[in-house]
Amino acid sequence: MKKLNLGLAVLMLGAVSTAFAEPTGTINFTGTLVDGTCDATVNGGAANGSLTLPTMNIASLANADEVAGDTPFTIRLTGAGCSATVGGATKIATPYFEAESTKVNTEGRLINKASTDKADKVDIQLVNSNKTVIDLNEPANTQITTTRVVDPKDTNTADYKYFARYYATDTTVKGNVEASVRYSIFYK
Repeated sequence: MKKLNLGLAVLMLGAVSTAFAEPTGTINFTGTLVDGTCDATVNGGAANGSLTLPTMNIASLANADEVAGDTPFTIRLTGAGCSATVGGATKIATPYFEAESTKVNTEGRLINKASTDKADKVDIQLVNSNKTVIDLNEPANTQITTTRVVDPKDTNTADYKYFARYYATDTTVKGNVEASVRYSIFYK
């Protein structure tokens, strides 16, 4: 019995005597939540929208880094909650595209997820109204945005115009292209 107790004591002592490193630093997190009633629509429809890019010949995407099929879309934000005062500063509601790893590649473009007859070597790239590329991996506060166009008759309405287009990663192979991206509204 004494050997069993001694063995348990040694085992317990070994479990307790783990090494602890000195803390290196502290990270503090802060944020602000606002009670906004800012509604979003895509191309005048609902918050969820669909966009059909034009049918293109693969010859227009024969080399890496070529783009084709620029297709415009608009996210419209409406409502009195589209601006908020935070710490004395006015923050404006702005669309932000989320970087989901199953939908966005490391280059910040949308991955082709077509389930049948999938085209190869092609992504979907998003650009702003000035055709500046939007890297979807950038965080909300630094992601490239587009020009905010406020309706002069209704200051609680603003349009954010974008384009989606095909992006060749190499010589493309014909087939279907399907991708999606989630967006959120944040105050900038």
